[in-house]
Amino acid sequence: MTNAKVNDDKAVKDKVLQRVPPHCILVMDRGYCDFGLFKALDEKGVVFVTRLKTN
Repeated sequence: MTNAKVNDDKAVKDKVLQRVPPHCILVMDRGYCDFGLFKALDEKGVVFVTRLKTN
C-alpha cells in the first residue's frame, strides 16, 4: 500500500483510514495502538481487533 520509506503508523492515518470501507474488519498488531485511530475507525463503523501494549 505504501513504499518502504513511509512509517507504517503515518501510512495508516494518512492513507489506509481514508480507503478502508465502513463495516469491514481490521486486524492490527500492537504497533498501531493509538486511541485516536481507534476512535476514527469506530466512527467510520469499522470493526477492529488488536492487542494492547503492556505499558
